[in-house]
Amino acid sequence: VCFKFVELSNLDLDLICLNSEYPINLTIQCSIKFLSNDTSIKGILDFGDGSSQIFNSSFENERTLTSFEAKFSNHILLLNTEFITDSNINSFEIIASKSGVISLHLINSSNCGIKESCASYFIRNRFLTNYKVLESWIFNLTLEQIIYDIEPLIVKKGMLLMLELFDGSIMMDFSSFVSDLKIDFESQSNTMTFLNQNFKNKFSIKPIDNGSLKEKYFSFNKTYKQTGKYNLTIKIDQMNANISKNINIQELKNFEFVCFPIFGFQVFCFVLVTSTNLDDSIYLNGTDNNYTLQSQIADFIGFDFPEKNLNFIFERNKFLLVSSEFMLNTRINGFKIFAINNGSVQIDLVKFNFCGQNVSCMFYFSENQMFNTYTILKNWKIYLSVGINTILFDFPYSVQKGNLLLLTQNQTKIGIDNSGNFIYDYMVVGSRIKRLDKIRFCVNSLIEEQVYLNYYETTKKYQGPGFKELTAGLINSNLTIKKRIYFRESKFFVKE
Repeated sequence: VCFKFVELSNLDLDLICLNSEYPINLTIQCSIKFLSNDTSIKGILDFGDGSSQIFNSSFENERTLTSFEAKFSNHILLLNTEFITDSNINSFEIIASKSGVISLHLINSSNCGIKESCASYFIRNRFLTNYKVLESWIFNLTLEQIIYDIEPLIVKKGMLLMLELFDGSIMMDFSSFVSDLKIDFESQSNTMTFLNQNFKNKFSIKPIDNGSLKEKYFSFNKTYKQTGKYNLTIKIDQMNANISKNINIQELKNFEFVCFPIFGFQVFCFVLVTSTNLDDSIYLNGTDNNYTLQSQIADFIGFDFPEKNLNFIFERNKFLLVSSEFMLNTRINGFKIFAINNGSVQIDLVKFNFCGQNVSCMFYFSENQMFNTYTILKNWKIYLSVGINTILFDFPYSVQKGNLLLLTQNQTKIGIDNSGNFIYDYMVVGSRIKRLDKIRFCVNSLIEEQVYLNYYETTKKYQGPGFKELTAGLINSNLTIKKRIYFRESKFFVKE
C-alpha cells in the first residue's frame, strides 16, 4: 500500500498503515497525523466498502517518558520529526535522560518525501539508502535545559532528522503515529528496525518553528469482510476536500500436505497451514470430519514446548530442523530454545536449491534422504542456560520462504519434544539424513509478523495393496494437494 501525504492550504497530513499488506483477519491499523492551526480536525473516513466512520482528531496524549539504553545502536532515524510542510525552524525541544553530547542530522532521501512520506516508505522498506545529510548540529545536553537554539533554517517537506548518540542520551516517549527506527550502519544496506516491536516509541525531540501549526492525531482500525482493492477516502469538514488512498487487502495462505509410511499398509500424513485469516477449515478425503483452524495467533515458527522436555543421546551432533522451515518471507527477531544443560550451540540458516520454493523442504525430505549441497545464509553461536532461553537480536534478519535451521550441538543438549503432534526433525549422517521418529528439538524462531499456525495429523490404514489417493485442502479456498499412493506387500510410493 502506498500512502502519499497531501498538502491542503492550512492543513497538512500524513497517513500510514502498519500492517496493510497481509493484515491479520483482514484488519488494518492506521494513523493520521495532522498539522493545522485549527483547534480540531473533523471529518469522515470512507473505507471504500460501503462503510464509513466520523473522526475528530486530538492532540497527543500526555507524555509517558522512559529512559533509553543505546547498547545496540547509537543512530536513530526520527520518523516522527518528518516535515510534512515547508517550515522555518529556529530551535529544538530535547528532553535528556543523561547529560552529554549528541548530534542531530537533517537528511532527505530520494526514495521518499514527495510522492510518499518517508514515514510510510521506511516502515515498509527497512533500509536507509539514497539519503543525503543536509545540515548537522552538536548539542551538549543537560538535565536542566530543554530548548536548544540554532540559526534559523528553512526546511522542505519530506526532510527529517537522524539522531547520533555519543555520551548523552534522550528520553523516549509514546508516539501516536509511528515508531522511530534504530539503524545498523554495520550492515550492508543500513538495516533498520523499530525501537520496540510491541509499542510505538519515539525520542523526545521536537523541532520548533515560528509558525502556529500544531500536530494532531487520529488512529483507527478497519476490518474488511473480504480481500480486494479499496479506495480509502478522508473527507475533511474544514476544507470541504477529499483525500483518496488506494489500498490492496491481501491474504497470506500457505498449505502443506506431507505423507510417509509407518508400517504395514498405514500412512502417516500431516497438514500445516500458515494463514493471516481464520475463515478456513481443513478437509481430508476418507475422513469423517473437517478440522477447523485454531484461534491462536503465533509470532514464532515452530510448536509450543511441552511441559516436560527429554534428554536424548544421538550418535551424531548435526540436525536439520525441518520443523523450523519458514513458510513465508519474514524477519526473524531471535530464538526461543529449551536447554537441558548450560553451554553453546550453533544454529545455521540454510537454503537448498532443490526445495523451499516450488516444493517445500518438509515434503522433499519426506521422500529423499540425500543431504546434498546447501548454502549457509547466516550463523549464530548461542550460549544457553538450563531452561527456556529467549534470545533477541539487536536487529532482525530477513529470511525467505523455504529457509531452514541447521543445528550443531556437542556437550550442550537442547530439549527434545516427543509428545507428538508436530513435524519431525532429521539427523545428518554424512551425506544423508535420517528422520527422527516422533522427535522435535525445542527451537522456535521468533518472527516479526503474527500469523495463524495450524497443524493437523492423521494416520490412515488401507486394507491391501494397490493405488490409493489422498486429497487435502482448505475449505473456501482453491488450495488443494493430492497424493497418489501405491502399496505393494513390501513397497510404498508417493506421487503428486
